[in-house]
Amino acid sequence: MILKFEMVPRHISERLCVLRGYGIFLSLCCLIACCLTAPAMAASQWDNNDYAQTRLILGGYDRERQELYLGWHVRLTPGWKTYWRSPGDAGLPPRWSWNEMSNVQEVELFWPTPEKYSIFGMETYVYTYEVVLPMTLRLDDVGRPTVLDLGIEYMVCKDICVPLQARHQLTVPPLAGTQINSDEAVLYAHYQSLLPRVHDTNTQPFFKLRHVEAGKLRLSVTNNTPVQKETTVLIEGPEGVTFSVPQPAVTEGGRLFFDIYYQLDDETLTLNGQNVRLTYIPGRGQAIETVVVVEP
Repeated sequence: MILKFEMVPRHISERLCVLRGYGIFLSLCCLIACCLTAPAMAASQWDNNDYAQTRLILGGYDRERQELYLGWHVRLTPGWKTYWRSPGDAGLPPRWSWNEMSNVQEVELFWPTPEKYSIFGMETYVYTYEVVLPMTLRLDDVGRPTVLDLGIEYMVCKDICVPLQARHQLTVPPLAGTQINSDEAVLYAHYQSLLPRVHDTNTQPFFKLRHVEAGKLRLSVTNNTPVQKETTVLIEGPEGVTFSVPQPAVTEGGRLFFDIYYQLDDETLTLNGQNVRLTYIPGRGQAIETVVVVEP
């Protein structure tokens, strides 16, 4: 069994993002609607505490692809927040532990674009109010039930931070007999539509990451759309590297770039030639995720 925890990023142009994003959302709803019937087995039981409610929801399935679409659904008490996969200067991301997972070959976990939250000079990347983390389960046999028992450790913060644990158990019958609740399907489709888009160098911003001096990188962004100074860039690199918050600037020619400082836990390491994952969040439009190679 393979566990893959990654996003499926996609992108649409700023000019058409609203129309196309709405079309994607409707397409997802239509795809999932083909397996909606009632009464419906929609989700696991809620795991409740003073800070959040969490559960697994069943968003849909595809028998031909042998795929089951689930989501980790979080409702936060007003004022509280939980964290993205790379939380920034504070906080902890959710940690997953499958106590049981039968009839499953592979799991992919996806992350909707987070919000930026700044306090006391620290920047973190969070979810507030409500979020669903979509996941795709590839099944061994659509004619067999799928038994899931998931343990999750996660952190919520307001004035203080509280580490929490939840356990979710769900048995999904053979897909031919699986019934999907329409509310859960639409909720899943909504958060699926908020995933970053895939980077296409022909139509979308081009990213170049290079050294300008020891311990400092410059990320250049080239595109034909107006510069948005409110753009946020999230950067994730190899183990043992700590990155500063990318600082945006604009050249005289109108090109957008970001200066990024970093520290190495081991001075014998080098970033040259290493892959770095970027999540590019414009002030308007859909986020983009891509992997770039650090140039000397």
